[in-house]
Amino acid sequence: MTALKPITTESAFAAFQENVRSSLKVDALADFIILNKDLLIEPEQEIKQLKMLST
Repeated sequence: MTALKPITTESAFAAFQENVRSSLKVDALADFIILNKDLLIEPEQEIKQLKMLST
């Protein structure tokens, strides 16, 4: 989770968009990807091998 924060909530803050993106809430914009495995439980050394299924 620590590695995801800079590319989600903190990047929205840096772009002055924290009120319209960066978290799951009603009327917020969302960018997301679907991976073949769960990013949060994969060992760090195997994250590079994850495959993107959809964006």
